[in-house]
Amino acid sequence: MESEPGSSKGKPLPSELMGRTPHRVRLTGTGWLYAFASALVIFLAVYFAVKLTQLVNKDKANQISLRQSGVQTMGQMTGESKGLLSYTFEVDGTIFGGRAEVPVDIRDNLHAGDSLPVRYLPATPDVNHPAAWEESPNSDWWGLTFPVFLVLMGFLFVWRFPLQYRVAVNGVPAWACIAEHESLEPSKGQRWESYTFRNAEDEVQFGRCPCDVGLKAGTTVCVLYLPKNPIVSHIYPLDFFEIEQ
Repeated sequence: MESEPGSSKGKPLPSELMGRTPHRVRLTGTGWLYAFASALVIFLAVYFAVKLTQLVNKDKANQISLRQSGVQTMGQMTGESKGLLSYTFEVDGTIFGGRAEVPVDIRDNLHAGDSLPVRYLPATPDVNHPAAWEESPNSDWWGLTFPVFLVLMGFLFVWRFPLQYRVAVNGVPAWACIAEHESLEPSKGQRWESYTFRNAEDEVQFGRCPCDVGLKAGTTVCVLYLPKNPIVSHIYPLDFFEIEQ
């Protein structure tokens, strides 16, 4: 049998919640850990995005220099792996090498040992490219998917911060009763708990919030809700914020 919403069998609400709002709050240890992890991942995303942009701009500058000032010579293909062609060429008795992405339409026509025209910069022969084609200006931008993925990961660490901060600062407490679960099967992904409670006007309210630990239906828990918008609520204690007494 489920408990009556708002009933706690005389148990007092946590004392730190009984003061006037707005409450003074601080991050919990878990909150600091998640905030640090989010900041670190987003920093890495920005770092890799900057490095990739610099690499793309450098490749574009080299491509323009080869087009305007490059010298052509005959080199030799040494191999091809995963769409990347390896080759060597000679300049003033010195052997240089290079690698370049091969267009799909000519990939099958190239074999190790074939002659290959190569364009290079006389002052820096290490800057070179097969003369028969140029790389697509957008070929390197796919690498931005990795920084974007990191940014999404960074926000996943803190996506629950705004809700918990709002109820921590402006929320008022009430006893709530965990509702029956819609499915008996184990939940996949983030678990959510539904509950009912009575607001200050003794009206029954329904709430739902993410919860890392599964709670049995009928369990009495403390919740914080916004008086002006009781649908915004969260089970207390919070994961990321604590209220100072």
